[in-house]
Amino acid sequence: MKYDCAKTSHGDALPRTRRQGTSFHRIVAVLALLCSATAFAQQAEQGANPQAPASIQDVHAVALDLAADIEALRIYMGAPAVDDWTWSITEAAPRHLFYMAQVLYRKSNELVREMTNVPSVAMPPMPSGDVGADDALALLTATHNKLKGIATRMRAPIPPTTSADASSNPAVVMASMVMASRQLNAMLHREFTDPDVYGQIESAVGHAARLANGYPALPPMEAGRATADVYRQVIDCLELLRRLAVANNLPSLRLNFRRERRRSDVVVADVYGLATLAAADLAWLTPRLRGADAEPPALPYPRPSPIFPSHTYRLTLVLDTQLQTAIANP
Repeated sequence: MKYDCAKTSHGDALPRTRRQGTSFHRIVAVLALLCSATAFAQQAEQGANPQAPASIQDVHAVALDLAADIEALRIYMGAPAVDDWTWSITEAAPRHLFYMAQVLYRKSNELVREMTNVPSVAMPPMPSGDVGADDALALLTATHNKLKGIATRMRAPIPPTTSADASSNPAVVMASMVMASRQLNAMLHREFTDPDVYGQIESAVGHAARLANGYPALPPMEAGRATADVYRQVIDCLELLRRLAVANNLPSLRLNFRRERRRSDVVVADVYGLATLAAADLAWLTPRLRGADAEPPALPYPRPSPIFPSHTYRLTLVLDTQLQTAIANP
């Protein structure tokens, strides 16, 4: 299948396939997208009201509803179910839920486009200031309403959801969102590729340049590196990023890094999820450690073409060096 790539507002390349869509499907999609846009505006307004802050349980409830929508569409499409593996998350902050909501929004947008041939809707803007549960709830609700509208109008039976537990915490909620993200991967015609991951690492390296005061030399190419090698190296970078955040008394993401490093059954989409988190967290962390936002300096490294895991692995070594430099020189 031939793809024409278009850029999202966050710089991610998403494919443009040409498929026949019926008028009914177009109407369904437009209604669903209008509902999601309206819901996002309402949630954003509510989130701005200090009298009614969103709780983690609120976010979890919508995440469970979204998972039910995805399951209904999966059955309707006849797509395979993924296994129940997810990241082993022990600590997370509300901003990490927002990052995962962004990933879910992009993938849901693409699924709606593939099913209906309606153009994707631009990502809502990043919130100003700190990112909280209100922001995650608003974006997740917009995604939920988008898929709910499609599932309902296509008469895809939506299974009952499990109520959010009162003891839900960001780590539990994030794990459920990762599962939803992995299921969407199995339903999309578009497959994530090495250039997708490379682009996220490029973004992370650009932000890290402000923390490390520049770019280190590009290390030698190590031929034969595989997707699992890239995954393990991104895990190492996330651990360094956590150390940097903790040293500056900032909340951080904590995975069971030892368990994740042993995993070998990873695919490119799994690496993309981790790389997206690293890039987003560096974009959040850098201005808090180095002052006001600024455009990261241009990368001095030529972009390879084609891109293979060995190229991405080499760039993750650059990120590793930058983060170690930032930790050693606070």
